[in-house]
Amino acid sequence: MKIALIYPPRENYIFGVTPHVHIEADAGNYPPIGMLYIAAYLEDHSEHQVQIFDAYTEGYSYDQLAVEIKRFAPDMVGIYFTTYYLKDGIHTAEIVKQWASQCTVVAGGPHVTLYPKETIALEAVDYVMQGESEESFNSLAEMLKTGNKDGMKAV
Repeated sequence: MKIALIYPPRENYIFGVTPHVHIEADAGNYPPIGMLYIAAYLEDHSEHQVQIFDAYTEGYSYDQLAVEIKRFAPDMVGIYFTTYYLKDGIHTAEIVKQWASQCTVVAGGPHVTLYPKETIALEAVDYVMQGESEESFNSLAEMLKTGNKDGMKAV
């Protein structure tokens, strides 16, 4: 199974006390550590082919991200959702469904941990993962690969 883990472009800042341009100017880029943990776990405990797309760090536009999604043709995608850039997570999920309609979309990250029911209600999201998800992401991938969905729980 081909799995893409996506840190979306950051183009739609929602709210905050300090304008994000001042924070980002000093902060620099940080690796999407949660995705890296999931990728490392999958590489150690499965046969899945994993690709990370850090659209923010790579400077991908949505169009460039769509090209990468089409090129990789994933079966399953994990997308990082944060409340400050919620629109970007949603738009990324929509792009995945547009270019890989049979792909399973899994939302994770701090927004999902706080708002799982609201996130699973999004049309382009198939599953959500709360908190640390290395093992559960792998379990979901294995269940989807084999078609055995008996072990899945609803939010």
